[in-house]
This record gives sequence, structure tokens and C-alpha cells, in this order.
Amino acid sequence: MMNINTNFIDEAIISIKAGTGGNGSVAFRKENAIHYKIPDGGDGGNGGDVWLYSDKAINTLLCFKLKRIYIAESGTNGKRNSCSGKKGKDMLIKTPLGTRVTDIKTNLLIIDMSFVGQKVLVAKGGLHGIGNSKTKTTNKLQKNKGIPGETCDIHMELMLTADVGILGLPNAGKSTFINSVSKAKSKVASYSFTTAFPVLGVVQLYNNRFIIADIPGLIEDASNGIGLGIRLLKQLDRCSLLLHIVDLKHMNESLIYKAIKTINNELYQYNSLTSKKHCWLVFNKVDKITDKAFLIRLVDRFIRRIEWKSKYYIASSINHIGIKKLCYDILYYLSMH
Repeated sequence: MMNINTNFIDEAIISIKAGTGGNGSVAFRKENAIHYKIPDGGDGGNGGDVWLYSDKAINTLLCFKLKRIYIAESGTNGKRNSCSGKKGKDMLIKTPLGTRVTDIKTNLLIIDMSFVGQKVLVAKGGLHGIGNSKTKTTNKLQKNKGIPGETCDIHMELMLTADVGILGLPNAGKSTFINSVSKAKSKVASYSFTTAFPVLGVVQLYNNRFIIADIPGLIEDASNGIGLGIRLLKQLDRCSLLLHIVDLKHMNESLIYKAIKTINNELYQYNSLTSKKHCWLVFNKVDKITDKAFLIRLVDRFIRRIEWKSKYYIASSINHIGIKKLCYDILYYLSMH
């Protein structure tokens, strides 16, 4: 089971600066047999590098909202007797798995943290200054300065790595569904937007499993900022399959049609490519319906009306009606794609 922190933050901008190289030393020693001073200043140390590292123990970008500037240690200056300065310590910035990192200045993708333990250099430390023991200069005023480290501003965007994404109107039963098929603890209540943050759950079927994501419910004009908006829809971008949960308890064909149309429109407004992902309809809350024959006729008539070509299911998350077959079909689909 894997839950998203209640302080879920999925975007952040931070500034990074690698360490500056230490200065080369200008020093001399005097030997009795030699009538002039011998240069013996040591090199400075290189500045520390800045790395990004994907860590499975982190699931939010909250820490990057609290701390926005990251500076690696600079190298120390060289010393007399040809002693080199110490290299600055590298900085390792831990990020959640699924973090997409972009350079703000160039708008180029730096890396997509797609697996645990992935590591990338984002800012190289500055080179050290050369001590006069190497340059052999006798000029007391000459001092080879270290080079400043690289700097950059990066945009970090957390993209959840779920196999299956759940979407639907508020109170369609999405949270109850994910709770019933996994050990996730998505909030369930009778008011809208009980799910305020994405929740991940692991569905275990014997020796196989898949990850499913529940996102906050959408309403009409979410793409214009109404309700919780569509910002979190990007968490569906990496999903192989979408499940559209539809509340069937009122058995009103017009309401069902409006619900599906609303979600499809908002999904398209967000991203036309995401709206073309494989999607299955799940008619939920059928435990509230006593006339099963009428239920079958209603669903069949509705599927023909909207000319639905993909799979659809009649289910109840509370009574686990149709849930087992749906999960096995999902597993088979994922194995084939």
C-alpha cells in the first residue's frame, strides 16, 4: 500500500549552485643553497557538484517549497608547501520517483526520474585555481583564482507512476473503489471533493500486482478553474489505462450521459492525447438497484446510444460485484501492453 502525503505538492522551482573552486596558493620557500625563493603554493580544491537522486521514501515535493536554494560546498584554497586544498562536498538532492526536471532557462528536459536510485548531475563544481608551485612564477601578486560552479534554476514536476488511473465526477464512488481493491485509505464521505490529493493503491492478485491512482473528482468547467481544477489530471499521463467511474444509483439515463460527457470534455480540454488513452467505463453503485433486469436493459441501451466501443463493467465497490473480474481483466490488459 502506498498513500500520498496530505501535504502533497507536485510542483516546485528551485535554484542550484555548484561549489566554487578554491584559489591556488602563492607561497615561497627559501633554501640556503639557493639564492632565490622557490614557489611552493598548492592548488585549490574543486568545487562540489550538485546531483539529483530518486528516492522511493519521498512522495511529495513539499520540502522544495520550504527550501528553494541549494548550494554545494566550495573547494578550499591551496596552502604553502605545495599542499592542495580540499575538494568541496558534493550535494545530493533526493527527489520522489516520477519527478520530471526541466531547465527553466532553456525549457529543456534534464531528466525524468523513472526508476529508484536514478542519479543525474545538474550543476558541475568549479575547477580549482593553480598554485604557483606548478606555474613556477616568482610574482608574489599573482594568484590563480578558482572558477565559480555552474548555476541553474529548475522546474520539478511530480508525475505519479501508476498503471491505472481512476476518474469521474465527485461522489461517483472512486475512493470506495480504490479502497475495495487495494489497501489504500482514500477518504470517503457524502460531500464533494473528499479526495483532495492523489492516492495510490497497490492491487495484489496472487503473485501479480498493479498500481492504481485515484485523483480528485472533476466537475463541469474544471478546465476553467472550477472546483479543484484539472491540474492533477497530469497524474494520469503515465497511466496505461483509465477507468471512468459512473454513479448508476439514480438510474437516470440523462444524468449518466451528462456525467460521461462532462468528464470526456474536461479531459480533452486538459490534453487531447490523454483523452485518447484506453478507457473503460465502470457503472458503479449497482447494489442500490433492486430491478436487475431493468439495470441490464438500461446499461445496454445507453452503451448503444453513445456508441461505446471499449469495455464496460457493472459493479458495486461496497458489495464487490464485478470487481474481481474487472481487476483480472486489468491485469491481463497491462500484460499485453
